Amino acid sequence: PSYLPVRALGLGWFAIDREQREIEVALELPETVTPRRKIEVPIQLSGPAVTGQPLSLTLAAVDEGILSLTDFATPAPQDHFLGQRGLAVDLRDLYGHLIPSAGGRERSGGDAGANAPEANAQGITTRTRRTVALFRRDIVADARGRAEIRLEIPDFAGRLRLMAVAYGKTAVGAGAASLVVRDPVVAEVLLPRFLAPGDRAEAKLSLQNLSGRRQTLSLSVEPAGGLELRSEPPARVTLAEGERRELPLVLEAGTVGEARIALAVEAEGLEPIHRDWRIAVRPTQPRVTERVTAWLEPGQTARMSVADAESFLPGTRALGLTVSMRPEFDAPALLSALDRYPYGCTEQTISRALPLLYLAKVAEAWDHKIEEATLHDRIAGAIRRTLDRQRSDGSFAVWYASGSAQTWLSAYAFDFLTRAQEQGHHVPEAAYAQAQAWLKAVVTRGDNRDLVARAYAAYALARTGALRAGELRYFAERHGKDIPTRLGLGQLAAALHIVGEAQPGDDLLVLALAKSKRERERERWWWDYGSDLRDDAALLAILAETARGREELRGLTQALEDRFNGRRYLSTQEQAWLLLATHALVRSNSEEMALSVNGEGLPPRREALYLNGGAEATEVRNDGAAPVRLIRSVSGVPVDELPPESNGLRVSRRYYGLDGRVVEPTAVRQNELLVVLLEGESLGRIDHEALVVDLLPAGFEIENAALGGEAVDRFGFLPELSPARFEAARDDRYVAAIDLGPRQRSFTLAYLVRAVTPGRYALPSVFLEDMYKRQYRALGPAGRIDVVAAE
Repeated sequence: PSYLPVRALGLGWFAIDREQREIEVALELPETVTPRRKIEVPIQLSGPAVTGQPLSLTLAAVDEGILSLTDFATPAPQDHFLGQRGLAVDLRDLYGHLIPSAGGRERSGGDAGANAPEANAQGITTRTRRTVALFRRDIVADARGRAEIRLEIPDFAGRLRLMAVAYGKTAVGAGAASLVVRDPVVAEVLLPRFLAPGDRAEAKLSLQNLSGRRQTLSLSVEPAGGLELRSEPPARVTLAEGERRELPLVLEAGTVGEARIALAVEAEGLEPIHRDWRIAVRPTQPRVTERVTAWLEPGQTARMSVADAESFLPGTRALGLTVSMRPEFDAPALLSALDRYPYGCTEQTISRALPLLYLAKVAEAWDHKIEEATLHDRIAGAIRRTLDRQRSDGSFAVWYASGSAQTWLSAYAFDFLTRAQEQGHHVPEAAYAQAQAWLKAVVTRGDNRDLVARAYAAYALARTGALRAGELRYFAERHGKDIPTRLGLGQLAAALHIVGEAQPGDDLLVLALAKSKRERERERWWWDYGSDLRDDAALLAILAETARGREELRGLTQALEDRFNGRRYLSTQEQAWLLLATHALVRSNSEEMALSVNGEGLPPRREALYLNGGAEATEVRNDGAAPVRLIRSVSGVPVDELPPESNGLRVSRRYYGLDGRVVEPTAVRQNELLVVLLEGESLGRIDHEALVVDLLPAGFEIENAALGGEAVDRFGFLPELSPARFEAARDDRYVAAIDLGPRQRSFTLAYLVRAVTPGRYALPSVFLEDMYKRQYRALGPAGRIDVVAAE
């Protein structure tokens, strides 16, 4: 036995009188209501706390299905404020160092999932299944504690949970009740989550008679948006009370976009029921951009018409003409491409938002009105998502706040937050100061690691005045000539100019412009998301701020335009910095153009002219005395199926049954579960930050996107699976980010999918690309697949 002293503590809870501080909340609801109408929700507050103080309420009405999925508990503020809670106890003595522990274990949980990237952002945004989440706030109860709240019930069938919270200066309370929303005849069209052009789905029209008597229903189904009916439902259906019937409804998708299907149900003695459903028709291939640059000589005319885009699917076509006196990078197309980009790591989130800080000024040059509220909301959302990935030490990670610190990315995030502040957007001071302190510690440390990232950090800090001239000069003298990229050298040169150290800045600028390009050397992994094109664009944008008018910038601008014209695919980094370079050039342009559009002369202009193609042909003529630059761009999803491709990367896909048998992707039975195995590799010694995207065939739904290591035990036929930096199951695709570098040149991933809706569907290619060197990509074969109805 131990003869050491021991210590014991006893705690007792001192309760207070809850009756004077707790409000009883009762909701007076009918059993059912019909949708598509406004209802009054009476709420009665009672108890001793009701008298003597003003009381307010909030009311939430939420689809019970959502609450079940998220395991949401009805709010109970009275338990939080008035109930027994765990006490925080702190012992202020030294006995803990002398006596043994009582043997208890401290357990804690995490919330890693709470900061996960948004699962469906910019993916399929049209939903075939409706959900409801209504909220009213600041409702004042009368002196008797009564209030009536009006809710507008949308087109919805299901159960709502109504949750009311009452509060005053000294009292709180809550109450909840359920409300069934349905028509006397419940009518639903059961659709797959999405379709692709040419898909044929065997949907269902589900009818149930809950009117209380036998009904003969008149039915009318009207598709729209390129959707066509291939099987007509009967015009009249007779249902007994309580009877449910499902009628086949074969639909075929046409053009890309949002399709609709409208249903009208009429019966004697009932109000007509009019419902409609939307479904996304999504392309099965990546978007392709074709760009041609030429000179428009004086007196010459250029023409743009929809015939230029006939090789692309209707609904995906985008045509544009850009006319400019200066090098130009097709700003509208870049903005549109960033807006469509469907993924959202920290870099991609910032790259999509960074140009928006200056969009209003750039947009003035291409005659577009930008709603300030829309811009503000999008930038505020990007700031919030960026800060969601900030680690506790102030640095930033790629996908989750729990990830490893990324120095270059942290500088990029801080640069974005600084520019957002400069443009009047709110950035939380504590988070900003923490990021600034972390970066300053990185820049001023004595070693020679991460010089590329530290050069960017030095530039971002110099713009805020956080680095003194002596600190920057010391960093430049000790490490400047060892910085391995031309952008890093240029960023440090710009930082020196900002603090007044012009001569050292000029010396580094000379080194930057003379530095060999990345693509002439072995590709190294500097974690800076860079390419020659990105480096030139960022160098131009940054140096224009501090070294405007230099002769070197003219040569850099022309070289950037040549490189831009030779590229078919652009990364988010390249697009963002090309737009910032466009912003810098807009401010420096001084030459005027004289142009006519469709025979009508325009006032002389210095800004580039951007024309979007529509159904009618558009002509532009150069009425000036000097040639002007002309960029003709056409983008969209090709009509013809893209052939398999392998440029520096390889990718493949196989399907397995749960018993390990290989399943040929031609016919699958409804409700069958399949394991999808994705394998890929880098074919060279180049490092890749890769993204693998497997678009689902319509009619399929992902069951589990992150099988993880346990899958090898559960499915013994699977090889060892690779760790991914990020995995997501979206309505229409599986997505994973994975690094292919010195430690790992190949990968194996798996996820579980179920065949849900019978039909014949396009089977898209699996796709693999380097997110920041997009010329490296691989595309697997495409096909078609049948989902056979279960017997």
